[in-house]
Amino acid sequence: MFRRCGTLTALCAALALRSGQLLNKSEIAKETGINSKTADKWLNVLVASNQVTLLEPWFANPGKRLAKTPKFFLNDVGLLCFLLGLKGQAVTESYLIGAIWETFVFGELRKYLSLAAPEATIWHYRDQSRETDFIIEKDGRLTLAEAKWKELPTPRDFAQALKVHELLGPRARWPVMVLCRTRQSFPVAEGLLAVNAFRLREHLA
Repeated sequence: MFRRCGTLTALCAALALRSGQLLNKSEIAKETGINSKTADKWLNVLVASNQVTLLEPWFANPGKRLAKTPKFFLNDVGLLCFLLGLKGQAVTESYLIGAIWETFVFGELRKYLSLAAPEATIWHYRDQSRETDFIIEKDGRLTLAEAKWKELPTPRDFAQALKVHELLGPRARWPVMVLCRTRQSFPVAEGLLAVNAFRLREHLA
């Protein structure tokens, strides 16, 4: 029993270091000293108990999603910081603050959409030359959003999402958003919007 607890703790610590990244079960198993089958079993437990969420990739052909790699997020940012050994000011000073912020933003998106638009689905997108943190699919339309630990995003922060927007064609909605720490949401340029991540309802209705 104690050995199992130790294995789960090690797995959670390894996951915390990678929250917001593509899921690589082999790498995680190797780092924690367990086999891939055991890692997969414990990961399924964490997903079933709502401690971890897998974010599947978007593809026009649903069948292709089965062969692609999901990203994953710890669902509790407080637990994430605990597992990383961070508290207080150390959180914002950590080199992992970008991943922590993306994890927080994903949690806020999930909570808001579960209440306001339960029919909506969140995806991610990544290929060899393009990626975007979040694609929100609702009523057949796609909204693109990036998570950035910034107060004042610039057009450069939208570059990757704009590449994906072009790829998606007419289904992709304007504006493209960066979910950030700005106090007030504001247009960065035509079609580009910096959004206060604590006030999602104003822009995702």
